[in-house]
Amino acid sequence: MPIDVRRAESAGQTIWWLNAALAQTCSPDEAASMISGTFHGLGNAPITGAATIGAMRARGFERLSLAVVESGDPVGLPGPAPVTREAVAAGLAAVSADGTLTMIPASGKPPLIWLAVPSTSRIDPVAQFGSVGEAQSLMREGMLEISNTMPDLEPDDTALAELAEYRSWRPPLPPPQLPPRAAQLAEAALRVWWLTGVARELSQRQGLILSQQLRELRPLARRAVAAAFSIQSKPTPSGDTG
Repeated sequence: MPIDVRRAESAGQTIWWLNAALAQTCSPDEAASMISGTFHGLGNAPITGAATIGAMRARGFERLSLAVVESGDPVGLPGPAPVTREAVAAGLAAVSADGTLTMIPASGKPPLIWLAVPSTSRIDPVAQFGSVGEAQSLMREGMLEISNTMPDLEPDDTALAELAEYRSWRPPLPPPQLPPRAAQLAEAALRVWWLTGVARELSQRQGLILSQQLRELRPLARRAVAAAFSIQSKPTPSGDTG
């Protein structure tokens, strides 16, 4: 899995489970076992797991959303400008629902090291599609486009190894009471993003030009990943597991 996709998957799963704990659809202990990484700036010292949930609750935060971005496409990021620049450089950010806190991961492979910084208003990544259903439709169309295009590329040893890893990959585990559409969209979007990366790098190695359709799929997949991991579990009227 490409490092950018792996980082987004790790960040997304952490946000799913943090949000589930904040919504009290699972216990803090259950969520803590699924939250990876270290968080700086939420207390006097770096914290992990359950302490992160406690710090978020103490600050009154009810929900985080995921921004998956690159230069020229800062969808879902808050301000001010320095925060936006740092998040774009990282490619990822976790943003509080009120926009007052943004957590930005350092470079490198998971588990991620996050730094919490003050921020301002943001744009909801889900709103960029109009609906999650539209995002799902785009990813279905994307998989069809990949299926039609990939046979035209002759995989080399590197691509074959990447495709073998792709076939053995399992999607991230969703928290309790997460809407099924969120898990479905996350898996589809991660797969489209992954495969467009394989196709792009293979084309570059072979000196070919990737089709415009596949080039346009990559940012759509990134945004769909952000939308999927920004959906929060919904508590049942009688349930409180926190």
